Amino acid sequence: MNIQRTEQGYKAAHWEATGLPPRASQVLVLRALGFTCAETAEELGCGTETIKNRIKDLHYKLKARNNAQLINNAIVAGNLKIERTKWLTDNHNHPNAYRLLWLFAKEIYEKHVSRIE
Repeated sequence: MNIQRTEQGYKAAHWEATGLPPRASQVLVLRALGFTCAETAEELGCGTETIKNRIKDLHYKLKARNNAQLINNAIVAGNLKIERTKWLTDNHNHPNAYRLLWLFAKEIYEKHVSRIE
């Protein structure tokens, strides 16, 4: 996976994280893509404990109890953006991508759509 520096943050595939420290942005983007702690650590060239600590910090900062809520809260707070493209077609072979998207969609529905109905 190629993580690119942008003017406002970091981007990988169709996700962009902004408004956070550099390493937190990189971790958030990879979590949005469904990477595990071990995969994220390997991608960023650091230890899994470092990644776990970054994820704990993100959960605290964004008031999230789980990864789906982390992604949801990051989007709501404006720290995570997705391009309006079919990013899953590029990442469909990643084993966690569909599960994470499903959890994310469920969280969005429970928080926003169910209140409107």
